[in-house]
Amino acid sequence: MSQSITWECTNCGRQCATTLEDPVCPGCGIRLATWATRKKHEYLREVCSENEYEVFIDACAGSGMLQYPDGSIKKGSPLILEEFVKDKGKLICVEINKKTYGILSNYVSNAIIINDDCNKVILNYVDAETPTLVFIDPNGYGVPPIDRYLVLDLSAAPNTDLLIQYSWRIAREMGFCRKYLFCKDDDCPSRLARQKGLTCNSCYNRSRAIAWKNSLDTWWGPSDWMNWGSMRIEEYVREYAQPLRDNNKVDIHFVQGRSRLNSYHLIFATKFDLPRIGLRKWFKPRK
Repeated sequence: MSQSITWECTNCGRQCATTLEDPVCPGCGIRLATWATRKKHEYLREVCSENEYEVFIDACAGSGMLQYPDGSIKKGSPLILEEFVKDKGKLICVEINKKTYGILSNYVSNAIIINDDCNKVILNYVDAETPTLVFIDPNGYGVPPIDRYLVLDLSAAPNTDLLIQYSWRIAREMGFCRKYLFCKDDDCPSRLARQKGLTCNSCYNRSRAIAWKNSLDTWWGPSDWMNWGSMRIEEYVREYAQPLRDNNKVDIHFVQGRSRLNSYHLIFATKFDLPRIGLRKWFKPRK
């Protein structure tokens, strides 16, 4: 189920009621971060420090500045990446939400800023010759979801590295779909739906499962994930990362938030040798 959250936007003062899947202020467009975001940004800085990229692409750029749970506003990934753009370097930021894009445009100056669906535009900025980092950092599987074919194309492009956030909510919503897409009125798994006398055609669980399945089909691409059954979150992450290994060295790092809701994995896929210093504190020894 989507979790509702309430918070006060310190950027514009609005009282916000949003969902965890898309925590953006409807008044001004600033995004709400979690404490685990700080750890993710530490890792992003390490990746940029230890590799000589000339192009940085932030596929889900957000608002440039982020609001944390205590109300403080700190740098988001576009401003962090901007620190690493040198004289001949280039930063491309893509943000689909129009209001969030407006805030981003105010904060980031040394970048190409695009208000569009990242699935449609990213490949236009990857030439397979220039050392490039593509940072794919969606909420869940993205709004809209990140297309699996885009990720596979990027993973095959020479001189192009990927840093992808994989949320635990993806596995949660896979289970929800399996539960509510094929149930029937006489064996409905929802006590509340039964109490309200809802039919499958009018059930909000069924409607949500259909919407989530469409997004998950985009995220997983050709995989028949509906038939996989239940696995641990780490196994789902490895399943997602496995095709990237055809053209990359891949490492997966777990980012522990203050709750399960705010925990996720980072997948780093690189065409270059993994750094021996700096990033090693993030990676577990290989078996």
